[in-house]
Amino acid sequence: MRAKYSTRRRAICSRARTRQCSECAANAATKFLRVGYAPSLVAGIMPAALEKFQAATPGVRIELADLSSREMNELANAGRLDLLVTPEPSPSAVPGFQWIEFRRVSPVLVMPATHPLARWQKIAPARLRDLPLIGLARENFPDYVRYVRALLKPYGVAPRFIALENDGVSTLFAALEANHAAAILAEGIASIMRVRWSRGRFRPHFRR
Repeated sequence: MRAKYSTRRRAICSRARTRQCSECAANAATKFLRVGYAPSLVAGIMPAALEKFQAATPGVRIELADLSSREMNELANAGRLDLLVTPEPSPSAVPGFQWIEFRRVSPVLVMPATHPLARWQKIAPARLRDLPLIGLARENFPDYVRYVRALLKPYGVAPRFIALENDGVSTLFAALEANHAAAILAEGIASIMRVRWSRGRFRPHFRR
């Protein structure tokens, strides 16, 4: 679904057609809910959400797993996850799941505090033209590059990736520092950023 005035990365809640969350709570044979999630998408809301769910369904035990997009897709297709919290996936990634948008998370530009763009709190998308970027590799994050390319295309900008990381945010931060580069990530990444890192919001907001 396209945002009317600006495009922000969509966090999607998924649940299997054959087992809705309410059914999991009501079915005496089901005493657990297996949840895979991306940390940057649930930053600031996970503790309160868990508290409310447990209060409403005290008989259900929640099993949480911090996973990459690929891991979530594979486990869901193998029947080992009941609910996903993930960036907007490709339609064929997890067939048989119902997708519901529950939150919109803005993309931000993350970079070392010494980066030339670090002094800007608002960054025009056009500034990313020819800017060295570090991204997340297709092996574990199959939709990341596609998402960034679609995000920048309306501004005539093709992302210049100088490296793609497979292991997630921890190695991505190391690559950013080593290459003095930047990365486009979900806004929730701020919750795990170290002090010496900077982030800039895009203005105008992205559109798609």
